[in-house]
Amino acid sequence: MSIQELAQAAIELGADDTAALERFAVLEDAAFEGYVNDYAQALMICKSCHGG
Repeated sequence: MSIQELAQAAIELGADDTAALERFAVLEDAAFEGYVNDYAQALMICKSCHGG
């Protein structure tokens, strides 16, 4: 998809589409935050065990 096609698709979004995208964005943000927290915890545990 080109930038122009993406822009046109964004322009054509309705209120229902926008609300759905916002709900999905909240879920994706929460999932990513959980992943980052788990990854950071794993790094801290590994550094404690291995002295790295």
